[in-house]
Amino acid sequence: MQMSLWISSASVAMSFEFTDFEDAMQYFSEKKWGADMIITRNKKDFQKSQLPVYEPKEYLEMVRNR
Repeated sequence: MQMSLWISSASVAMSFEFTDFEDAMQYFSEKKWGADMIITRNKKDFQKSQLPVYEPKEYLEMVRNR
């Protein structure tokens, strides 16, 4: 059961226009589980993201300034 879920997730992730498979899997997983944003040290890899993307420092500054 878990393997078929992974294969299904991998197939969907590959359909997104990401150049890196691991980034696509992370993005798909976050979308699937309802994440509000992506926090990464590599923003350029998520240019196609429909979610807001922050670097850790940006996110911490945003939270501190609330």
